[in-house]
Amino acid sequence: MSKKRFGLESIGYISHKYSKITLTIIAVITIFMWFGQSKIVFNSNVTDLFKDDSPQYHLFEKVNNLFSGNDDEFLLTISGENLLTVENIEKLNNFQLELEFNDDVMSVLSPFSMRDFPDENGSIGPLFPAEITSDNVEQVLTHAQSHPLVGGKLLSADNQLILFVITTKKQQVDVKQGEGRGLAERDAQLALRTRLLDLAKTQIADDTLAFEMSGLSIFKAEIIGYMLYDQLVFTIFGVLFGFIISWIYFRKMKFVVLAGLPTLVAMTTMRGMFGWFEIELDVLSNIAPILIMVISFCDSVHLVYGIRRRLEQGYNRDDAIKLTVRHIGPACVLTSLTTGIAMVSLLAAGHPIISKFGFICTFGTGFAFVVTLTLIPALARLILPQKMEMHNLVTGAEPGYKHPLMHRLLDGYTEFCKTIFMRWPLRVSVLALVLVALLSYFYLQNEPRYRYVDNLPQNNEAFIGVSKIEEKLSGTNEIRIFVEFDADYNLRSEATFELYQRIEAELAQTSFVKNTFSMATVRDYVQKNSTDKSVEQFFNFIDQNAGAVDGLLLEDSKQSLVIGLLPDTDASALLPELRILEQKLAIIDEEFTSAKLYVTGILPLSAQASYSMIDMLNYSLLLAILGGVLIVTISFRSIYTGIFALIANVIPIGLAGLYLYIFDEGLQFTSVVAFTIGFGIAVDNTIHVVHRYNRAVNDGLSIEDALRKTMDSVTSVLVVTSLVLGGGIGIVMISEMPLIKLYGALLTMLVFAALLTDTLLLPSAMRLFYNHKQKKKIVNSKTSEAATAKNSKLVNEFDLKYSSKNI
Repeated sequence: MSKKRFGLESIGYISHKYSKITLTIIAVITIFMWFGQSKIVFNSNVTDLFKDDSPQYHLFEKVNNLFSGNDDEFLLTISGENLLTVENIEKLNNFQLELEFNDDVMSVLSPFSMRDFPDENGSIGPLFPAEITSDNVEQVLTHAQSHPLVGGKLLSADNQLILFVITTKKQQVDVKQGEGRGLAERDAQLALRTRLLDLAKTQIADDTLAFEMSGLSIFKAEIIGYMLYDQLVFTIFGVLFGFIISWIYFRKMKFVVLAGLPTLVAMTTMRGMFGWFEIELDVLSNIAPILIMVISFCDSVHLVYGIRRRLEQGYNRDDAIKLTVRHIGPACVLTSLTTGIAMVSLLAAGHPIISKFGFICTFGTGFAFVVTLTLIPALARLILPQKMEMHNLVTGAEPGYKHPLMHRLLDGYTEFCKTIFMRWPLRVSVLALVLVALLSYFYLQNEPRYRYVDNLPQNNEAFIGVSKIEEKLSGTNEIRIFVEFDADYNLRSEATFELYQRIEAELAQTSFVKNTFSMATVRDYVQKNSTDKSVEQFFNFIDQNAGAVDGLLLEDSKQSLVIGLLPDTDASALLPELRILEQKLAIIDEEFTSAKLYVTGILPLSAQASYSMIDMLNYSLLLAILGGVLIVTISFRSIYTGIFALIANVIPIGLAGLYLYIFDEGLQFTSVVAFTIGFGIAVDNTIHVVHRYNRAVNDGLSIEDALRKTMDSVTSVLVVTSLVLGGGIGIVMISEMPLIKLYGALLTMLVFAALLTDTLLLPSAMRLFYNHKQKKKIVNSKTSEAATAKNSKLVNEFDLKYSSKNI
C-alpha cells in the first residue's frame, strides 16, 4: 500500500506543517462541543425500539391513542405473610382513601376501590365492608378472590400480595438552564415515587411487609438515571484505563498525552453532537461515545508507537512523524474505512433506533480518524524535542538494560506467535478451516430471542416489584384484541357479547395468558345477582356509572378491546402462540362480518418486530463482512488477502455464537449489532498485519523473514490496542441494562478472539499460502524455461538441417 493509493493520510503531513493552526481549530471545535453536552436530550421510552413504518406499529399506536395507556401509572406492590390481617385490612382501606385525596393522584385501582357485585336492584357496595373481624375475615377474602377484577389481578391467590394501580397527575416542573430536557421530569417522577412510598409505609406501619413501586413511568425515570450513571462510569473508567495502559506501554508522559488526547477530543465531540443537534440519547446510542473513544485510541496507539519506534531507531522528531504518517497512516485509513463500512451496514436494518446508532457511529468513526491523524502529528511537533534520549521499549533493549515486565511479556507472546507459524503452519491452517465450519454451524443454531423486560434496569426496587406481579398475579403485559365494528352496527346486542366470549375463550387457551378481560367479563360481574340479565339492563347500569368501561369500549366510534394478561415472555416462545391465535381469530373474523379483529399490544409488537429486526440485522452483518472483505481485497489487490481477512474474523463471530448457544442466550438484536461492529473493529488487526508484511516483502525479505519482521513490529501494539478495546468496551458489562451488558460481553469476546486469530492463525495461513504460491511460481518458471530451451533446440536443429540442404 503506497502513499499514492491512499491519499487521506496526507492530512497528517498538512497538520504537521501547520501544527499551531491545526491545534487552534481542534481546540475551538472541542470547546464548542463541550458546551453542547449540557443540552443532551434523553429518550427512555423502550417502545421506540420498535418504532417503524410497519402496519403493526401503526395499529399499536392507534390503539394506544384510543385507549389510555399506562405511561402515568405507578404500580405499588405490598407483600408479606401478615398482609391481610384484620388490623392491616383497616390500614390498607385508609391508605386507599389517603391516595384518593392526594393532590398528585388522579385515580387509584386496588381491591379496596372495587365495588361488590350489584344486588337485584343494581345497588353496589364496597367489596371490603366497613366491619371486618376475625370471625368474617376469611369469608371476606374468599369473596374478594371471586371478584373478576380482583382475584389474580390485584390480589394474589395466597393473599400475600396486593397491587395498587395509581394513576398520577402530570408533574409541573421547571427545567433548569443547561440541564437537558427530560432530567427535570425524571427527578419529579422519582420524587413523587418517594413521597407515595413514604406515605404507604407510614400509613400501614408494618415492618414485616415489603413495599415496591414500579411501573412504566418509574422505569423510564430509572433508565435515564442509569444512562447518566453509565455515561459517567464509562467515561471515567475508559479514560483511566487508557491512561494506565498507555503509561505502562510508553513510559513517557508526552507519549501518553499523544495517545490519549485524540480520544478525549473524539468523545467530547460525540457527546456535544448529541446536544447541539438535538439527537436523543437512548439506551443503545448511550454507548456510542465510549465505542468511538476506544476505536480512536487504537489508531492513536499505532501512530504513537510508530513515532516512538523511529525515535528509538535514531530518526529526528520531524522525520519520525513523517515516516509514521507515511507507513502507518494508510493502514489507519483502511481500518477506519472497514470499521465505517460495518457501521454503515447498520443503516440497512430498517429500524430507526438501529439506523440512528449506525449513523452516529459512522460519523464518529470518520471524525475520530480525522482528529487522530491531524492532532497527533501537530501535537507531537510541539511537545516532542528534535532528539529524545530514552531507553528502548518498542525495539530491542540496548545492552545492560532490561525491558519492563509488560514489554517482556509482550516479547514472550511475540516469540510464541513466531514459533507457532514456523513449526505448525499446516496444522494451524487446517484448524482454522475446521473452526470456521464448526462455529458457523453453532451460530446458525441460535434462534432469535427477545424479552421486553431485558430493556429494563434490573436488581432494583422497581424490577423486584414487577417480578412479584409476574410471579403472583396475572402479569404486567397485555395481548390486546382490538375489535372495530361497522359504523351502523348495534353494539347493544347479544351477538356482540357472543363475539367477546369467543375471543376471550381463544385468548384463555393461548399459552402464557393467565387472565382475560372484556365487556363480557364486566357484564357477568354486573348481572351476577340480577334476575334481569338482558343487554338492555347491563347498558342501563353502564349509562348510570359513566366511565366504568372507558378502557374497554368507545361506543361512539364502535371500537372495543378484549384483553389477555400475561407475564413477560420470550419472543421465540410467544410468537408461535400468537400465530395460532391469529389463525383462530381469522376464522371468527370471517364468521362475524360486522367487525374486524386485530392482535396488538407491546408484547405481540415486540415479539414480531424483534424477529424481523434480527433478520435485517443478519443481512447488515453479511453486508459488513462482504464490504470489509471487499475493501481489503481491493486495497491490497489480492483476493487471497480478502480470504485471510474473512477466515480470521469470522472465527471470532463464531466463537461468540458458540457462547450464546452454550448458555442458551439465543440471538438478540444487540448480539447481531455487536457482531457487526466487532467484525469492523477486528478486521483492523488483519489490515495492520498484512500491511506490515507487504512492506517487509517489498524491502526484499523472504516470506519467513517478512513474517518474523511483521510479528516483531505489530504483535505488541495489537495486544495493547486489544487490551484497551476489550477493557474500554468491557466496562459496559457493569450496566444494569441486560441487553447492554450482553452487548459489552460479546464485543469484548470478539476483540480478544480476533487478537488470537490475527496473531496465531493468520501468520500460519499466510506462510503456507505464500510458500505454495512461490513454489508454484518456481515450478511454472522452470517449466517455461525448459519449454523455451526445448523450442530453441528444435529451431537450431531445423536451421542446421535447412542450411545443410542449401549447401
